[in-house]
Amino acid sequence: MLSVVFVFLAQEILAKNPWDPLLAIGVIVVVGLAPLVVTIGNRIQQKRTERLKEQFGTDYDDVLNETGNRRTAEKLLRERLRGQHDRSGH
Repeated sequence: MLSVVFVFLAQEILAKNPWDPLLAIGVIVVVGLAPLVVTIGNRIQQKRTERLKEQFGTDYDDVLNETGNRRTAEKLLRERLRGQHDRSGH
């Protein structure tokens, strides 16, 4: 959906000022990179989730059920890890 908007904007820019193809190329590059950036971000988040599940086991599910929200649960679990590192002197 977002890429359709960018393509439309590029077409509008070129229709009004055909001498500005660099701007249109810039918009097209952004449109092309946006899905890649989203995919990379999603993959990084999946890896973080997998790592926390491995580290905490059933505690991960317990905290998730208590909070009802993955982001909140993972934030709490990361804070637990930080607390453990602080106490161990790392």
